[in-house]
Amino acid sequence: MRIRVPRASALSPLDLEAEAVSQEEHYSGRIRGSIDKRTLVSLLLPLALAGCGGGAEEEYKEGFPSINERLVALGQDLGGSVANAGGSTNQELGDRFDDYAQELGDLQQQLDELEPPDDLAEGQDRLVSAMGEAQGALEELANAAEQGDADAARRATAQLVASSRELRDARRTLEGAVQDL
Repeated sequence: MRIRVPRASALSPLDLEAEAVSQEEHYSGRIRGSIDKRTLVSLLLPLALAGCGGGAEEEYKEGFPSINERLVALGQDLGGSVANAGGSTNQELGDRFDDYAQELGDLQQQLDELEPPDDLAEGQDRLVSAMGEAQGALEELANAAEQGDADAARRATAQLVASSRELRDARRTLEGAVQDL
């Protein structure tokens, strides 16, 4: 005996249950109590949900680009601030770098809360980690500027340059992978 299974994407779980009941009633003369409606639904529901698929990928494709765009804009803003730092006081620089660190931390949290498809999880983890490293460097740079500590500022700048490279590479890799979804 063949039981017709409707396309999962066309039915909600409630529709699926109604369809299962309808099929059970249709085949009840032939099956005669061997499968009750709950058993049939419990067997078909995982198939229906698996057939829907693509939800995590679609959500990620919708959520990642805005984070990515803001991350790129933050990098451009930071580069502009560094290029124009000569006319700023140490306190102004410290405040600015603190703001960048905070914004980067917010973006890191938003990205971390975004549920990646399995094949992008490692790339997302790499980017989240790189964002954390860059945020730490920005915080150290802000502290060094506020305290007028040139040696600490040089060390923090070197750390920021290194972490920015990793961040850039991780971001580009993940961006390409998201575009390929």
